Formats: sequence, C-alpha cells, structure tokens
Amino acid sequence: MPQCHRGTGMKLCGYVLTQSTYTLSLLKRAHMDSCKPLPTPSPTSSPTITSSSIGEPSHYRSIVAAL
Repeated sequence: MPQCHRGTGMKLCGYVLTQSTYTLSLLKRAHMDSCKPLPTPSPTSSPTITSSSIGEPSHYRSIVAAL
C-alpha cells in the first residue's frame, strides 16, 4: 500500500501509470518514431500510395493488434 503525503491542501496517495515507453516502442516498431505532427484539419488531398510502399500486411496487422 503506498504511503500518502499531505501538503498545501492536497493529499497525494497512489501511483501514476503511463504508457509512454510502450507507445515509443510501438512507434519504433512501425518505423514512425521520427514522424512529425500535422496541423488539423488535414489536407484534403493525399499522395498516391503504391502497393510497393505499403509493406508486409502481417506487420501492419501486428501493429494494429498492439493498439
């Protein structure tokens, strides 16, 4: 059982659980760890995707399953 701390009118008791390490490892697995954010709304046109740029379907499925 975690110990509670009191101060400045607040009581802190518990744990913080984050998934940042898991998220970063998932981005690395998908080769997206160096991607940059895009402003919203996104552009209405998108580049044409060729079948050779899609990659291995099983790799894509494993990334989606990890979500």
